[in-house]
Amino acid sequence: MQRLGIDSSWRMTWTEYGERLAEFAAPGFDDSLWHRAEVPGDVHLDLMRAGLIPDPFVGTNSDAVLWMEQKDWWYRTRFAVPADWPEEPGRATRLVFHGLDCFATVYVNGREVARHANMFRPLEVDVTGWLPRGTTSVLAVRLESPLFAPLDRPSRQTAAWGFPRPLCRKAQMSFGWDIAPRLVTIGIWKPVELVAIDGARVSDACIRTRALVSPAGQGATAADMEAIVEVEALAGAAAGLRVEFGVGAKTLRHNLPAGPGRHEVRFEWRIEDPQLWWPNGSGMPHLYPWHVRVVGPNGRAIDERAGQFGVRTIELDRSPTSDDGHRFQFRVNGREIFMRGWNWTPPDAIFARTTAGRRQDLLEAAWACGANMLRIWGGGVYEPDDFFEACDRLGLLVYQDFMMACSKYPLDEAFLAEMRAEAEHVVRSLRGHASLALWSGDNECDAMYPSMKEADGNRITRGVIPEVLARFDAKTPYIPSSPHSPAQRRYNDDTDSEAHLWYHGRSYEDPYFTEHRAKFVSETGFLSLPNVDVVLGYLGDAPPWPPEGKVWDFHAADCLRVRFFRGMKALADNLKSCGRPAPQSLEEYVAVSQQLHAEAFRRWVAYCASRKDCGGILLWNLADCWPQMSDAVIAYPFSFKPAYFAAKEAFAAAGRL
Repeated sequence: MQRLGIDSSWRMTWTEYGERLAEFAAPGFDDSLWHRAEVPGDVHLDLMRAGLIPDPFVGTNSDAVLWMEQKDWWYRTRFAVPADWPEEPGRATRLVFHGLDCFATVYVNGREVARHANMFRPLEVDVTGWLPRGTTSVLAVRLESPLFAPLDRPSRQTAAWGFPRPLCRKAQMSFGWDIAPRLVTIGIWKPVELVAIDGARVSDACIRTRALVSPAGQGATAADMEAIVEVEALAGAAAGLRVEFGVGAKTLRHNLPAGPGRHEVRFEWRIEDPQLWWPNGSGMPHLYPWHVRVVGPNGRAIDERAGQFGVRTIELDRSPTSDDGHRFQFRVNGREIFMRGWNWTPPDAIFARTTAGRRQDLLEAAWACGANMLRIWGGGVYEPDDFFEACDRLGLLVYQDFMMACSKYPLDEAFLAEMRAEAEHVVRSLRGHASLALWSGDNECDAMYPSMKEADGNRITRGVIPEVLARFDAKTPYIPSSPHSPAQRRYNDDTDSEAHLWYHGRSYEDPYFTEHRAKFVSETGFLSLPNVDVVLGYLGDAPPWPPEGKVWDFHAADCLRVRFFRGMKALADNLKSCGRPAPQSLEEYVAVSQQLHAEAFRRWVAYCASRKDCGGILLWNLADCWPQMSDAVIAYPFSFKPAYFAAKEAFAAAGRL
């Protein structure tokens, strides 16, 4: 395939919501007075570069940019399609937006070509024949207000927290969370490109382990493998296409049937004496290379993909226990492994600003502290390929939420159809990674229902997602929500299975934390201040002592003015409950809060690891998305707290048990 990135000469502006200014999409419109924009990007970043808004991460500046979520935003660019761009019978040109955030209308040379309303899945438009060769074309995108646009759509929710966020298929935390400011992102947040398809393309490829052959008393002596390859053939494509799949010295071939459409091809083979993929601390995460290509009748490759796969099996044991609960124990390659690690939340509240390098640095920090699992929390975003490739390489298992959190979501047919399309895209994109260990339907949405029985009426997590997984990834374990009670007890019952353990303001030695019976702890945290330089940076002009007032509260989860769960009072209560006197300076407050944070994480990991019926603990959380007082062990942008090193010691001890 031939690709042309559309990543330069973008401009942007804004209008009142609902203003249908058709001239903004017209090829001849003069946009020279619009502001320069970067794609991929976000309108907040564009206006900061233009000097039109302050840094929303300082003081209470994010309040000063709330007006932005009430506007419609326009992007425009001009690009030239090369004169030799292929477009003949049997070929096609697609315009691909890898990420639109979120309520988008797309225009090509003044013509509306598509609408899209999901940040989490790409938009692909067939523009064959619409782009004159060797001349300039105009691409325009209107992004409607994420505050008002969902109110004009048919989907409605039945219970609200943060309305209208559950109506929007975008990162839920951007509407404000206890870990994040209210900073409702808007923009073309992933790359845009033209793609020329020469008759056919590889539209999907997944390699997975069907079974390990393990004679009694021996390790794996062979592995039965499977590759699933999907090829999209265009109308008019030449007959005689074939798929070639290569692994090691082996090449497997399959002739495609004539005619257009999507063709699925499965290859099966056996690896003798395989080198297995193991999570961090349990062995090496060995990876094998693979490649696949579509070959024309003349023997020329017209499209190809390549990657790496691991030979491994993964199971989640949720069998009943003698105390009327259920296990939550992972087995990798048949071996039970105690899971230890972190909750992963977006590394930046402006998602487009997170680079592959930043993700890599954070993942290497997780690996270096001895973690073997990360939980991607459902209030953020699905991470891109480079994240999962790094997890494959580092041996970091991934517990993956679908992106829903703390709400009832609409159950009308339009919303269910959108969720099905999203789930299909996500599952097909991620299912081949050795690091993928578990799918979870959402974060804490079962809590929004009066009972677990009523939560079973959630047609998204009990219907749509399981149906998608049954089609595309039936082998990876699935739970409908995190946490979930298989025994149908009350939400988050720590006597049953998995639990989220939260109680800010109590001592870390409280029995709530040290005598719980959870079979797996997938969230728990303890508050501390970041280092002094980070605190002084986010306070701006506010006085650094005493620790009170609007800015102190703002960067302690009170940017929503709801005053619950976290906050400076919870931090003060932590110290009091642990028998520590009130600090007399900023430096002392930082030191004592960080010391308690470290002690808490060391204690909690040791307790869970000492219990043979506990399958693991995932601490909240690895890194902040903005500068704040929090549970994170890496303060924004990259400042380690002592709790990171305490967890490293505790993880090492847990790994030896």
